[in-house]
Amino acid sequence: MTIRDSPLNFETLREFVLMFNLIFPPLCHACERILTQGEKGICANCRHELPQTNYHLQNPNPIELHFFGRIAIARATSFLKFEPNNRVQHLLHELKYHGQQSIGTMIGRWFGSILKESRFFGHVDMVIPVPISAKRIRERGYNQVAYFAVALADEFGCECSMDILQKSKEVKSQVTLTAEERTKVLSDTFSAKSNNPLKAKSNLLLVDDLITTGATLEACTNTLHSAGYHNVNLATIAATISS
Repeated sequence: MTIRDSPLNFETLREFVLMFNLIFPPLCHACERILTQGEKGICANCRHELPQTNYHLQNPNPIELHFFGRIAIARATSFLKFEPNNRVQHLLHELKYHGQQSIGTMIGRWFGSILKESRFFGHVDMVIPVPISAKRIRERGYNQVAYFAVALADEFGCECSMDILQKSKEVKSQVTLTAEERTKVLSDTFSAKSNNPLKAKSNLLLVDDLITTGATLEACTNTLHSAGYHNVNLATIAATISS
């Protein structure tokens, strides 16, 4: 028996989906406006209005200057400007806390196509997402950065590794900590596998959802350097850092 011959046939299923969308129409993840036909995830207006940094067009850019003297990186950039209560904050909240992993995929493809076209990073051998702890995985069910990382890797035509970098230690919330305090707390939080024979030559892209103080990316980069991965680039969905 095929689906077309079954009691719940193809036409019935199609009508059910149409009815469901009428009652619960898909909304834009950024502004929560009802999406029109052809729009997916983010409406056309938000795609036009989301505040892009265009840091990939600057050398050096504010992200690179932020890390200057702190860690040795090749290049760094961020896609969107984060401000309290703006659409970017809403996007990240949906991605991180409401299970909307498709946001990571969509932004990864969008940003990846821009970076690939600009040759900002040159050749990328591997994309590595900033890891979260096993406890957070159990609570949330996923790493919110993973889908962003996979989509970027697809655009660059390279591997995405989920196991080279691990978060080996759980830390308390850092919201109230200063940048210096965050760096100290995170200094021994991550670990990295060092058995990759190509590590010294690999051009890595380390990615996260948001840069605030940069302490997490600094700790991850130092961990990768200690494991022998010397060519590290950074990219995030958004940043609070501006020019």
